[in-house]
Amino acid sequence: MTRLIIFLAAMTTVFMADAETFSYRFNATPLPNAVQKIMEDHPDLEVNFIYDELENYKTSAIVKTDNPYEALRQTIGLNPVTIVKSRDVYYIEALQHGKYVYTGRAIGSDNEPVVAATVMLLAPKDSTVLTYGITDNAGCFSIPCDRKGVIAKLSCLGYKTTYKNFESFNVGSILMPEQAIELGQVTVEADNSYLYSDKSVYLPTSRQKNASQTAQDLIMRMAIPQLRIGNEIKTITGQPVDIFIDFVPASAADLEGMRMADVKRIEYYDFPTDPRFQGKPHVINFLLQKYEYGGYVKGVYYDNFVMSRQLTGFAKVQYKKMTFDWGGGAFGMDSKNNYENSVEAFRLPQPDGSIKEFERNSTVDYSKLIRRDYWTSFKALYKSDKTTLSNMISVDIDRSPKQVTEGRLTYTPEDFESTEFSSLSRNKVKSIIYNGYWYFGLPNGNSITFNPQYAFTQTNQFSSYQEKTTETILNGAKDNSHQASGDLSFVHSFGKVGTLKAMLQGRFLQNRTSYSGSSTLSQIRLLLPDLVRA
Repeated sequence: MTRLIIFLAAMTTVFMADAETFSYRFNATPLPNAVQKIMEDHPDLEVNFIYDELENYKTSAIVKTDNPYEALRQTIGLNPVTIVKSRDVYYIEALQHGKYVYTGRAIGSDNEPVVAATVMLLAPKDSTVLTYGITDNAGCFSIPCDRKGVIAKLSCLGYKTTYKNFESFNVGSILMPEQAIELGQVTVEADNSYLYSDKSVYLPTSRQKNASQTAQDLIMRMAIPQLRIGNEIKTITGQPVDIFIDFVPASAADLEGMRMADVKRIEYYDFPTDPRFQGKPHVINFLLQKYEYGGYVKGVYYDNFVMSRQLTGFAKVQYKKMTFDWGGGAFGMDSKNNYENSVEAFRLPQPDGSIKEFERNSTVDYSKLIRRDYWTSFKALYKSDKTTLSNMISVDIDRSPKQVTEGRLTYTPEDFESTEFSSLSRNKVKSIIYNGYWYFGLPNGNSITFNPQYAFTQTNQFSSYQEKTTETILNGAKDNSHQASGDLSFVHSFGKVGTLKAMLQGRFLQNRTSYSGSSTLSQIRLLLPDLVRA
């Protein structure tokens, strides 16, 4: 035990020494917050902010250096901000100041954000450059200025230079049409797949998306080589694959209700290290187009014109960091061909030690099956850079109010009298299910994930069977089931060295079942709460 403690202390010392290196990955992080993060990790680094305008800028920089000045320079990126070192103090100052702030968003013809576009604010009289700004990963800009009624000049490689009069401070979305660039004698070959060290990325074409109704349809048409598509999506070796949408676990309703036009790319991972994938060995992650606000409605209808039909509907509403999903559907089946003739072989020992063999033949003359299934679900999702909160409630009612089978029984050899039989069964299953996914990204490579789940299911079944020469056999069963679980995991990343994961799991299960009819029985099965640590 002493050796283990010494080893862990030595490893902690190594990691603390390595933490002196400036290594960060920011994603649309406000610039003051990013600098503050560096200062918290390096208390010896002294930085002064000169103006409050810094909060208008965001950074998505990847910082990897041992030099403090270079670390701050990489963090600032293309933002109009200067950094000056005087003795051992670093002074960070916004190049422009003003009592007004112009905000907006640059987008292309495909409604995609124009990233790293230069936005210059010009004086109306002589087009003098007053100040400027750079759009972030979402195409947004926020530029302080002391003047009203300025002219904006937006420019970016691959887009036409665009001018717009700013008559208000919130100018909304500005369209920048794409501009074709004439190339020299260069041969360009299109490719819709890219292979990285930790993942494979596939870009669906417009034709593939237009021809697909669900996520499974799209994967099948893209013919991803690592996957085998059948009733379920599995790896080529038959291993199960977990599916995520924007790093959030996806339900069957999410995959069916997905709007195909929003799919930007599909990522496939083997044994990913990202804690948001919860340690799953094989993962598909759909990355969708993000909107500030908006939504859509989608409906799907199936009809085989013989015995079944299905109608499903989905609606999505997104407002900033909140997304609300609703789904609902109905399934109906009326079948008169849902039966099979059967032959049963019997071998009965006789008193004299011999074996008597005969066959019991069931021939169906008439059958009818009616089934109705209704379901609805609602999900609320909050997603920010470091926090994801997903909560979904679904309700399902599955009824088979009538299943009738009638036919004849014959025996070979004819040692028993032929007769007629009839059977009737009906059942109803009602359930309400809650699924939660809570992810919290913490400083210094730490994260916490919690998956709470609860399900209540009520099942009612009844059946009767009668042969013409025997009494009716009745069977009934009623079951109430409660299931609850909670999975809590903590992950710490050591960078290239590896990750440490600690898990705490709890389970609760209760079944109360009663039988009626020709025989009566009541049974309770209870699995007390338990904790599993890993």
